[in-house]
Amino acid sequence: MVYNLNNVPEVDTSVTIPVKEYEERVKKLRKRLLDFDADIGIAYGTPHMPGDVFYLSGYDPQLENTILLISQEKMFILCGPEGYTFAKEMVKYGEIKIVTELQLPLEDYPITETVSIDEVLKELFCDPIRRVAILTKDDVVTTGNMALMQKHLDNEVEFIDASDILYFELRFMKSINEQKVLRVSNRIAEEAVKAIVESVEPGKTELELAAIGDYVMKKMGASSYGFDTFVLSGERINTIIGRSTNKVIKPGEFISIGVSCRYEGYASVARRMVIAGGKGTKEQIQFLEHGLRAYKLAVEKFIYRGLEKDVDLAARNYFKQHNLAKYQLYSVAHGTGITECLEARPFTQYNEGTIPKNIAMMIDIGIYGYPKLHGFAFENPFLINDKGETERLVNYPMRTF
Repeated sequence: MVYNLNNVPEVDTSVTIPVKEYEERVKKLRKRLLDFDADIGIAYGTPHMPGDVFYLSGYDPQLENTILLISQEKMFILCGPEGYTFAKEMVKYGEIKIVTELQLPLEDYPITETVSIDEVLKELFCDPIRRVAILTKDDVVTTGNMALMQKHLDNEVEFIDASDILYFELRFMKSINEQKVLRVSNRIAEEAVKAIVESVEPGKTELELAAIGDYVMKKMGASSYGFDTFVLSGERINTIIGRSTNKVIKPGEFISIGVSCRYEGYASVARRMVIAGGKGTKEQIQFLEHGLRAYKLAVEKFIYRGLEKDVDLAARNYFKQHNLAKYQLYSVAHGTGITECLEARPFTQYNEGTIPKNIAMMIDIGIYGYPKLHGFAFENPFLINDKGETERLVNYPMRTF
């Protein structure tokens, strides 16, 4: 069977996050800022890591970085000159300000009216500013952006780490509307991985196959990607999340396929394994079956009120029993949402918590660096909904070999 690109299905692209929900998010954040005795909060967003700014405002920056400032009275989204029109189109809550300091380096924008950081800070109606809550994890905040804000604030201002408010509290728990959007996003990913799997044949390049998935995702309504679509063949499986190349696929090679789109800002994922030419050796099939068994054991533990660590340990202990543990490079469950994996609370073997309702997670089984066969990756998204039921969000078969 060859996938028919003229018959790509449709999804309901009217599903979105309403403006009222953004208002509610900001209201919750303001309440938590009072708990921290913070006068203002600062969140940061980059094109790769837009999460905190997007979650509060709906702005998903491209090229330029962005800063969000919030007080009990006002919320401003700061962007550079090129991002302003795009921000006006996207922002669902908050006021947009163009600041020179966020423009692309060395560019000149002589006809653009900008405001200074000092002017923006005054408009927050918070005088004096004593305590500033940093709402974004430090792996996202650039030293330049931090220096920029410190330069415009009094030397005696205290900066406090309040990133757990968004990271571990608000963004980790998924609202009913977020769950609806994630279902659409993952339906798109499901179709994209199906299209690639059904198009695999020796002689094609990795990029040729990846392009099929890209086409399907954009055709169905995805605006961007959680990561670049990858088709990794042979020993390139060991790159784990490498980009597709012009490498020609050979008969009998393992192929690791990974797709992730972002629909209405929310990421999906589906990762599957294929054997080029369709028929594998007994050794290949037995090796891949280990991945599917570990995946199944982990999924069985992803249940409401279960132990977080049991999800990881289920797969980890299986690999130990079959002498594969030394090839397991990461834990098997991680959060998802605005980004595909860079979200709060991965479930590792060391977690002590119990699994709550209203969360979205990826069950991600990977073995890499295995002699001769290289490795495998099986990944699928799951949701524990408001009823405490575990939903599998991509229903395309795990066994695609």
